[in-house]
Amino acid sequence: MASSPKSITWTWDTIKGFGQAKALKSSYIFLFLVPILARVLINIPDSITIPFWDKALNIPLELPFSWVVLFVSACMASLGNIIYAIMCPKLVKEFSDYPQFREAERDGTYLRFTIQELALQRSQATIEEQIESVKQLYNPVPIDIARFGNSLNGSASLLANEFYFVRDSANLGNPLARLVASISYFGAFICLGVIAIQNIIYVVQYFMPITMTT
Repeated sequence: MASSPKSITWTWDTIKGFGQAKALKSSYIFLFLVPILARVLINIPDSITIPFWDKALNIPLELPFSWVVLFVSACMASLGNIIYAIMCPKLVKEFSDYPQFREAERDGTYLRFTIQELALQRSQATIEEQIESVKQLYNPVPIDIARFGNSLNGSASLLANEFYFVRDSANLGNPLARLVASISYFGAFICLGVIAIQNIIYVVQYFMPITMTT
């Protein structure tokens, strides 16, 4: 497995890890909260003034900027999730390793459709031709193509290296979808970073006058 291309390439597994980040999950509530509040506040003044003793308190009623940024972050993260759910190969989503695949009592015939999808060849191409096409497109790891073809046809037991050959190849499938999903997640994290920087600035501005007077 050391020569597998997944160790040096942005894969669906990598994208899945970003989608499961707790920071992004906590922002999803703003995906529903912000539109509701926006509708409520649309016909309300930006602020109201309330008399309090001999002073007047000005209370802003606008949506906080950070909430809007969190909403954008949640939208981008949701887009990444949708792309992952639709475009990530089923094999990658369902099975993370060979023991899990065997526990589900699957065999080589289950991988046949994945090979056909990755090969980008017409259906009348032989399974050996499809395997060779996958090797050229995604995964140059050495493999016995003749024996692997028998595994995919169900006439031989599937080996672990054959399973990982297909899964690693599928992990690199749909490159355009992987790129768009990655950009979506990166955008979501950038939004969270903007809020974090904004909060740091607020804290610095609050404590700076205190330190200057002491």
